[in-house]
Amino acid sequence: MKRLDYTNKIVVLSGASSGIGKEIARELITRHNCLVLAIARNKERLNSVRDELGENYVPFAFDVSKRESWESFVEFLQKSLLRVDILINCAGALPKFGTIESTSIDTLEGA
Repeated sequence: MKRLDYTNKIVVLSGASSGIGKEIARELITRHNCLVLAIARNKERLNSVRDELGENYVPFAFDVSKRESWESFVEFLQKSLLRVDILINCAGALPKFGTIESTSIDTLEGA
């Protein structure tokens, strides 16, 4: 099986301020020289991780469950002319007591 080459890729990574997301960011930057567009709700934590991981970690504070956040992010990408190579979603929102298959967008946005 052929291995994927992540070298110098632009990666959008949600949940990137702590835990698994932060460690994925670290690996992508240190091993593959990726530019990580790091998404999470906590701006202070994002900035702290940027101080730790350096300029290839670009923080964006927003909530992945809010449509407006994604619309603003898409606008940023269009203006910056960055071409995203990889999306890794380590964050998400699920309503209480339900499955994703049976959940509407309206319910997710209210979660």
